[in-house]
Amino acid sequence: MKKLLIVEGNLSEENNKFSAEGIQTHTESLKDSLNYYSKDLQFDVINPSSDKSLESTKNKLSIYDLSLIHISEPTRPY
Repeated sequence: MKKLLIVEGNLSEENNKFSAEGIQTHTESLKDSLNYYSKDLQFDVINPSSDKSLESTKNKLSIYDLSLIHISEPTRPY
């Protein structure tokens, strides 16, 4: 089992709005896409703009096989 850390780019309020409208969040879509290629994945998700436990996650970074920074639309330069 591979452990992946996804760093979410959207605010939690934005994700709640997506979910309320029945739209997958970017992270949910990314997980689905990655699970299409491999079922041997375990995901943890952090959100630097919303999570209170960011410091404890930082101390555990060595347990992950890969970290994915998921950029949301509003942060893209174009």
